[in-house]
Amino acid sequence: MAEKHAEEAGQGTTSPLEQFLGGVEKLPALVVEGMIRQTENEDEQAVIKNLGVVLQNQLRELCAYLRERSRALTPQQQQEVTQVLRLSAAVSLATSGAALARNMSTVARLGLSQIVHEIKKVIYAIFDILGWHMPKWLHKIILLIDEILHDIFGVGDTHLATSLSRMEQDYLAELTQLAKLERESRARLQGDSEDDRDQ
Repeated sequence: MAEKHAEEAGQGTTSPLEQFLGGVEKLPALVVEGMIRQTENEDEQAVIKNLGVVLQNQLRELCAYLRERSRALTPQQQQEVTQVLRLSAAVSLATSGAALARNMSTVARLGLSQIVHEIKKVIYAIFDILGWHMPKWLHKIILLIDEILHDIFGVGDTHLATSLSRMEQDYLAELTQLAKLERESRARLQGDSEDDRDQ
């Protein structure tokens, strides 16, 4: 009983960022386990396992990078990150993803794919609010996460693979539009600032 209380106390002191990253890191293993239960074909199981290793490595690298960068955060920046995570329900997203991964029906796969999209948006939001520059290699890893995940989900189901491919295209188009709006917003703010100085 005492050990249980100690464990709960330890979880209570875990930062929202660590809770989020910890949940994200658990997803690949749960996805692989859930997908393997959906097929008895040994070749398909081998493909799922191999892709799962790649996905796990990608997410591990991503989370390790975020942890490393977060060590240098000021108290104010830590509060800003916590606010982003709470407003976006980031920890709940990761938890929901873990729950869906236990039942890899077609609907669950589509739902989990959408959850991963939202998780990636949270990561981009953290970089944006802190003014961090995202290295090109990290950006590529984030983009590849969906591709690997969709490859896993599409094993044995070509129709689902096509649907997921369309979802990925829509997601990339959304990111492009958001980036455009952010550039236009920054340009307007800069223009307003220059006008104020001229007055």
